[in-house]
Amino acid sequence: MASKALLAELQAAIANYLENHKNLSIQSISNKTGVSYSTIRRILQHEANDVRDETILSLILVVMPQAQRSQFLASHYPSLEALLRETKDGDDAAIDHQKLRLYRFKDPHNYILKLALTAHGTTRKDIFRILGERGLSALDEMIEDKFLHEDRTSRISHPARGSFIMNADDILHQVKKDADYYDKSLVGSQFARLVHLSASLSPAAYSELIDLVNDFIKKSDRLKEAPQNQGTIPVFIDVMVNTYDRASLTGVS
Repeated sequence: MASKALLAELQAAIANYLENHKNLSIQSISNKTGVSYSTIRRILQHEANDVRDETILSLILVVMPQAQRSQFLASHYPSLEALLRETKDGDDAAIDHQKLRLYRFKDPHNYILKLALTAHGTTRKDIFRILGERGLSALDEMIEDKFLHEDRTSRISHPARGSFIMNADDILHQVKKDADYYDKSLVGSQFARLVHLSASLSPAAYSELIDLVNDFIKKSDRLKEAPQNQGTIPVFIDVMVNTYDRASLTGVS
């Protein structure tokens, strides 16, 4: 449950945002964040006792500037703030990386980023087909924030043509999201693979397994980056190897 201090700070931020944007309303914030009108109204009237983390994060993306948002996260979500903290330099200095990475914690924004952060990119038509009006609203929000670009042919892309994921926590979060996106109707066809294997291995066999996975990662990366292999199918690949008992790794080189 969100603390009273958190809710008070959030209430003040929403009220200040509306005060500084006279042409906007509670409904405007609702449209931008995907948070219901009634929830925002209850927060403003100090009637909200239990607000979900996803709701809070969605609101602060809109109603708080970057510096205030950073302080808010440091105070109330220190682990998440540490994860999102990223140095900005050169041409990237104008990009709000923290906000970009926070978009990865909400949908449909994260789904759209998955589609757009490829060489092919995506289109408004495809986003609407998959995600409906909610997807187009999220798309417009990220275009407005200059995280995505729409060219004259309505092609949606990101200049980086790749992911900003840089650490284990980010990657594991994306693996969890991909599990939600997994199309189970394709299981058993030639278009999808799903496997879970567990075993008790010798140190030599465990090392061999790690080598197999490393080789797969290298070959897959070469395949997906080769210019002749670029196409229109947005693919995701998630691989995990680990142990249920870290102490058992003694002797593994």
